[in-house]
Order: sequence, then C-alpha cells, then structure tokens
Amino acid sequence: MNFVFGLNYVTKTIGNISGAMKKDKKDKTFYTNPLSCIIKLALCSYLKGPRISLYEHSILIQKSDYKQAFSRKYYGDSRKDLHKLLDYITAACDRYSLKYIKYRCKDEDNSEDIMENLIYIFTRAKKGIKNLQYLYKDDDYICSLLKGYVNIISDYIDDKRKITILDMEEDNKVIRELVSIWTTNNMNIMFGLFNELKKLNNNDCYEEISDIIDSSVCFTNYIDKLSEKIIVENLPL
Repeated sequence: MNFVFGLNYVTKTIGNISGAMKKDKKDKTFYTNPLSCIIKLALCSYLKGPRISLYEHSILIQKSDYKQAFSRKYYGDSRKDLHKLLDYITAACDRYSLKYIKYRCKDEDNSEDIMENLIYIFTRAKKGIKNLQYLYKDDDYICSLLKGYVNIISDYIDDKRKITILDMEEDNKVIRELVSIWTTNNMNIMFGLFNELKKLNNNDCYEEISDIIDSSVCFTNYIDKLSEKIIVENLPL
C-alpha cells in the first residue's frame, strides 16, 4: 500500500514539474525541410510505438519508453499537430519525383540509383505513418488524416503525381532552397545509413538498429539546422 502511494506521489510530482516546465507551444505555423520530414517518418517504421513532436522546425522522434509521456507534456505535443505535415509530405513527393531528380542531377549519371534509394525511404515512411495510425486507431479524424498521407506517398511511389518542372521552378522560393540543402552528397550519406538498416532489419540486431537510427536522426537534425536559417530569414514565425 505504501509502495502504491509512493508511486502515485512520484507520478503526480513528475506531472506537476513537467507542467511547470512545459514549453510555450501555441498553434503556430510549422515549417520544416520536406525530405527531413519523410526521413523522420521512415525512421519511425523501425520502432515500436513511436510518437513524433513538431518542435522548432524539426520533427522529434519520441521512442516508446518511460520518457515519452514526460516529453510530450514538456513539449506540449498533441496528435492534432499531425495535420501540419501535409504541405511537407506533398512537397517532398513533388520535389523528389524521378522527373525532377533527373532535372536536378542532369550532370550526373546516378539519378536512377538516387531514385531507387528514395523509393525505399518513402516506402518506409508509409510504414512509419501506419505505425502512427495504429497508435491513434481510436481517433477517426487522425486515422483518416494519416491514411491520406499514405495515399499521397503511394501515388509518389507509383509515379502517379503529375507536376511539371516549370511548376516546381515557379514554386515557393523557400521550398526550393530547403530542397537544395539535400545535396547529392548529403543524400548519399543518408542512403548509406538506410542501407545498413535494411541489412539489419530482418535480424535480431536491436542495439545496432537503434544506433543507426540515432545516427540518422543526428544527421537529419544537422540538415534541419541548416534549414532553420532559411526559414527564419524568409518566413513569418
């Protein structure tokens, strides 16, 4: 009985502390790098019970452990924030189509290899979104929203999205600059990490997978920091 009382007291105390420390997260517009958004969703596909937080122009992955609830309260997270991903999932699907990759990499011979790796990451992003769908299966609105994201990515993978190069070049200047941060070299670094995850995924290599996920998150956060400079300079916050 004393143990239960003590546990309840500790839980309540943690709740009070996290409430006092809670980040001021008003319903501001969320800006982030489109490909980083897809990559973070793809990394969620390798985890059980992950949740995501939209914070300071980046997506934070919250693993399913004792810290998750505390982190969500601290960052003021809500499942309703997921609607803010639509523009970035759409932009990523348009900006990383085979047609546009060939246009961007016209002076290189590896556009097909780039596309093959991108298709794998986008496919994993679908699985990551489905992981989130399972978590929110009691919420019809969120499940419908996430299903829409899966359909957008499926159309990308099946090359059903119709958008011209001219449309993209006349598109938002900020989106163009955010896309340019993911240079071929930067994409190749991420492709290498995902290829390692692909090799390990069918084996019981949980520790190695966790390490590679952490490395992937660190590198994507580096890209997000570069993106933040463009966002802060060009967009209303």
